[in-house]
Amino acid sequence: MSDEELLKLYEAAPERLKRALEGLKERDLDLFRAPEKWSIRQIVLHIVDSDATSLSIVKYALAEPGRTFYANPYHPDVWAEGLDYANRPIDVEVALFEAIRKHVAGLLKHLPDALNRTVLLKGGEEVVVRDRIHMLMAHALHHIEQIWETRKVYKK
Repeated sequence: MSDEELLKLYEAAPERLKRALEGLKERDLDLFRAPEKWSIRQIVLHIVDSDATSLSIVKYALAEPGRTFYANPYHPDVWAEGLDYANRPIDVEVALFEAIRKHVAGLLKHLPDALNRTVLLKGGEEVVVRDRIHMLMAHALHHIEQIWETRKVYKK
C-alpha cells in the first residue's frame, strides 16, 4: 500500500467508527457479538487506548528520530479491567480518538520523511513510524468491523 493510501485509511478511522456507532442506543453499547468477547463499548475504549498509548512513541520518533524510547508494555485486558471499560461512557473517548488521528496525520503531512523516522526500544528493536501507523490503522479497522459484526448479530 502506498503512503498516501495508508494515511487516508488511518485518517478515515474516526469517521468509520462514528458510522459504526450511528443509531445505537446507550444499552446497545453493551452488546457482545459472542460469549467471552468484548462489548461494543469495550471495543471502542480499547481502540482509543491503543492509539493513546502509541501516541508517545510516534511523537518521540517524529521529534527525536533515532533516540532510545523506554516504554512499559501495554496489556489491553489489564487496561480494560483497570479503566472499567465495561461501564464508561464513550463520547469523550471517540472525540479523543478523532483528535489523536488528526494531530498525528497533521504531523505526518507536515514533517519531511516523517513515516521513515524511528525510535529504538530498550532491547534494540527499531520502531518505524510507518509500521506503527500501519498497525494502528489495521487495528482500528479490525475492531470497527467487530462492531459491525455485533450489530449484525442483533440486527441493529
